[in-house]
Order: sequence, then C-alpha cells, then structure tokens
Amino acid sequence: MKIKIIFSICIIIALIHSKLFVKSLYNTTNICYKSCNIIGDQCATDSECIGNSKCIKTIPSYNMGHNQSPSKCSQLRNLNEKCNEGQCISGLFCEFEWFYSSEGGSCRNTRFALIDENCLSFRDCSSLFAECVNGKCKSNQNKCFVDFDCASNQYCDPEIGQCQFSPKINQTCKSSLPHSCEFGSFCSQSKNICLPSFSLDQGEKCSPNSQTDCKLGYYCSSNETCIKYDLNKNKCNDENLCDPSYSVCGCDLECHSVVNVNIKSSKSLTDLRDCLIKYNISFVRNINSENSTIYKKCSKEYCQYLTMLSIDNNDSSYFQCTGKTSASIILNLPI
Repeated sequence: MKIKIIFSICIIIALIHSKLFVKSLYNTTNICYKSCNIIGDQCATDSECIGNSKCIKTIPSYNMGHNQSPSKCSQLRNLNEKCNEGQCISGLFCEFEWFYSSEGGSCRNTRFALIDENCLSFRDCSSLFAECVNGKCKSNQNKCFVDFDCASNQYCDPEIGQCQFSPKINQTCKSSLPHSCEFGSFCSQSKNICLPSFSLDQGEKCSPNSQTDCKLGYYCSSNETCIKYDLNKNKCNDENLCDPSYSVCGCDLECHSVVNVNIKSSKSLTDLRDCLIKYNISFVRNINSENSTIYKKCSKEYCQYLTMLSIDNNDSSYFQCTGKTSASIILNLPI
C-alpha cells in the first residue's frame, strides 16, 4: 500500500508519449489561473477546473498521437464507470470497445502488460495491436502507433507504423526521433548517433522537448541549443518574455520554471535505466496499474526520476502568487 501511494503521487499524467518527456509548455505569459470552471465548461488545463475535476479531451486519441480536440472539465471516474481518455482514477485505464467510440469507454485495470508478458485478455496488453496467445501478449507484425505498442527494447517509427529495435549509444539513429535510442540516451540532431543523456555542451544542438540532453547546469533553450542556466535572468513583462522552452511569466513579473531545467544530478535517471535493464521492461499505457511490471519492480526509481524532472519546490514566490503546490503544477503540464 505504501508503494502504491508513493507511486500514485509521483505519476505525471500523460506522459506519455514516448519516454515521458515534456512536449510543450503554456502558450500564455500569465500563470495566475482561476479555478472556477464547472463540470462541462471548456478548459485548457486541469488548473482551470474546479475541485477534483480534470480537463479532458472530448474526442479520445487513445495515446495514438497529438490530440487537437477541445477539452471540458470532467469528474474523475472509478472502476467500471463510463469515461473518456485520461478521466479514470490512478491505476485505471479508459478502455474503449471501439476506437473513438462516441459512447466513450469504461475505467478498467487494463493495458499494463508488455509484449511477452502475462495476460488473460488482449486488453491486458499495452499494445493496441497485441493479442493474448497462450497467456502471453504477442505482437501483431510489429505494428504500432506509439512506443507503448512495442516491446521493451523497441521504439515506434511513426513513418512506417512499425516497431524497430532501439539503437544503443554510438549507434546510428534518426534525428527526427530523438527518443528512439535506448532509455538513458538520445539521438543527436547534429551527428545522428545515440549519445548518453546529459552529454551536450554549451551551444550544441539539442531538442527543446527534452530536459536531459544538455550537461548538468545547462538546458535546451527555445532556439534548440544548450545554454547555461542563469537564475538571475528571471524578470519579465509584456516586452521581456521568459524562455518558452521551460518557463512562464508569473503575476509577480518574474519567470518561473514549469519543469526542472536546473537538474543537479543524473543519479535518478541512471537508477531508473539500470532497473529497466535489470528486468527487461519499459513504459506501458497504464503504467500506474498494480499489475504493471514497472509498478511492481521499479516504482521507487520511477518516482525519483519524475521528481528529478519536476518543478523546483523552492520556487516560493511562484506558489505565493498562485496558491498552488508543486505537485498540482506538474500534474497539469500540457504534455
């Protein structure tokens, strides 16, 4: 029970397209949101919804790609209750009978098993293409939409809709797919080979969607180069904006990080990498399920990894301004 509570607190919802990296930030210069939208109102982020409701897409993407559909404030659902994607409580997955069903789905403990892991039904398999054969999830011709559809040592190439083996450090990779390399490394945009995380120096080309390309003390700026983190560059107004790759302008006219770009240690990443390698596992659609191997074997390491990526808890002026907590901000990142 203790592990379950810790793991649930540390989950970043949505993470998930591949490798749990932040894909986009707020497109506004002010972070003083009012939590006043009631159930059914349109919204942009969870922080705009009242109480324990969440901002949910009206048309599910089923984790198949970026979802441009409008969102509305919706109440979280419990086991077997009707739902839309992302609307279930932690540990449950909104399972649809058919893709994009107008009737929605129901919250179930499904989509937790990797290829070749145990299953009772095809719905236990993380891959939407997998079949449960003789109690094991089996791939259907390596078809995929995203990495969740692939085996633990594979990534999804969306150009061909096929799972491919993840290249290792110093092996050739596609720069258009920076997270196709094995966990703990990335595809260099200038060299087209896999490099270890936290290895790029100042001025080198990086992916703004990643917090772990540049060496410690540096971050990937909006112009896609590694820049040294400067705590003093934090004043903003309508003319002097914050770096949109990681921060927003607060109502105190100072820039505040929405993700941690001042990572001081890589230990959390290496610990999670070692745990994934030890058990030959990777991320699944319903990662918070009690039945997922990563939940049972690597929950502590995964929690510490997410904490490493999250906002600096010492940013007191931001929280005084908004009245929000670090955890609520991270859960509301539009990834």
